[in-house]
Amino acid sequence: MSEKTLNTILVVDDTKTIRHITKKTLEADNYVVLDASNGPEALSIAADKIPDLILLDVMMPDMDGFEVCSRLKADICTRDIPVVFITASGNKEHEVKGLDLGAEDFVHKPFHEGVLLARVGQILRRLQAEEQLRTSRESHRMLLDSIETQVWHLADEHTYGAVNKAHAEFFGLSPSEIANKDIDQFLSEGLVVASRKGNREVFSRKEQIHIEEWVSNASGEHRLLSITKTPKIDEQGNVEYVVCSAVDMTAQWKATEKLKVSEEKLSSILNNMNDVVWSISWPDLRHLYLSPSSEKLYGISAHEFYDNPTLFKDVTHPEDRHLTKKAVEQLLEEGEAVRECRIVRPDGSIVWINDTSKMIYDDNQQPVRVDGVTRDVTELVKARQDLIQAKEQLSNITAMPR
Repeated sequence: MSEKTLNTILVVDDTKTIRHITKKTLEADNYVVLDASNGPEALSIAADKIPDLILLDVMMPDMDGFEVCSRLKADICTRDIPVVFITASGNKEHEVKGLDLGAEDFVHKPFHEGVLLARVGQILRRLQAEEQLRTSRESHRMLLDSIETQVWHLADEHTYGAVNKAHAEFFGLSPSEIANKDIDQFLSEGLVVASRKGNREVFSRKEQIHIEEWVSNASGEHRLLSITKTPKIDEQGNVEYVVCSAVDMTAQWKATEKLKVSEEKLSSILNNMNDVVWSISWPDLRHLYLSPSSEKLYGISAHEFYDNPTLFKDVTHPEDRHLTKKAVEQLLEEGEAVRECRIVRPDGSIVWINDTSKMIYDDNQQPVRVDGVTRDVTELVKARQDLIQAKEQLSNITAMPR
């Protein structure tokens, strides 16, 4: 007994002996067999059980096999059930009529058991393969039509093959309106020229190519498409067809351009401001960023600060270095700190600075860096000192006896 997936077969014949022999033959080969002695009974069983195959006698009283087949094919529930006619007649017109009604094949009585099994097995295997192929194609089509990426293939340099929904809708069309058409039937003249150039390149080079093109969609919007064209090479080394895909990069391009403008604005601001913007890692205190204005304030290039993490401590006036320690303690305790102290430039000049810093934490609330702003407050400190001195002088004057 052969090992196979169980298939159900309905045997329809008005002769009991034929039904019995046919049933035993099929059951011996591991088929599940149903039987009917007339047309109405066959239609009822077929609608209820939906067998995988029907072996149908042609010559039966009241309702012959042709009428049964016609009704089966007219019913949406049973029209896909394959029918094989079994007949004792050698009438070729009967065969033509049966095939016109949708029958798969004819088996002539008396039949050899091996021939019957071979015919049945062949038909079921073919139908199963066709169903698998159809299901596979439907799955591929559903997959291709569900993605935003445009996909199509080229039969030659100027002729489309199949296309997916995304590609067709880009041009305001359905896949059937594009498939197997010449590209100049729906592409603009300029796009046809550019498209054919790329097509010729991939067909002649026989290698995958990548290009970016601005293309107008059905709404007249200009979209930046990143297009990949991949040739399928046959055994003789010729291009059989080319598979193409296109990803809309417009949003990414706009975001990149926006980022570029923002970076240019920020760079311009940082390059023209007097305050120093900085960021250092924690706890190793290495500079992650230092704005260009730092050289003007400290008299030291930014590269020197990057190379020497302790340099910002070293430039602090010796008498004010305790203020740095105090600021670090405040930063660890409160997350923010302010330091006002003096720095000593390489030329020996003294500058008062004001540091405002903030601790930055990761998702686990662990400190990872410190961001801050440093500004030159020398004039402010001088003005403050002058004000204090003026107040003292005024106080001394008002305290003198008259």
